[in-house]
Amino acid sequence: MNEIEREVRRRYEEQGYDVIHVGVPDFILLKDGQIEFIEVKYSADGFRESQQRAFSLLRKHGFKVTVERIPEVYPSPLFKEFSEKVKLDEMRAYP
Repeated sequence: MNEIEREVRRRYEEQGYDVIHVGVPDFILLKDGQIEFIEVKYSADGFRESQQRAFSLLRKHGFKVTVERIPEVYPSPLFKEFSEKVKLDEMRAYP
């Protein structure tokens, strides 16, 4: 974030806004006046701190945030072992 962006962010935060600059989900879905956010992750991928903050703020303001978990394209031995221990359905939702 450059100096101008920091100043704009600071100004809006001083007005009480929650500002998301990084960590925005991969897709923004718009339909019938509704908005939904979708993040796509491989089954074993975690979330960056910026994503956790962004998702929390979006949910705080009443927006739906969904994580679509997909299997690894070329599973590593570590992924195979991990996926055998945890059911994919249990991993779908963001904690």
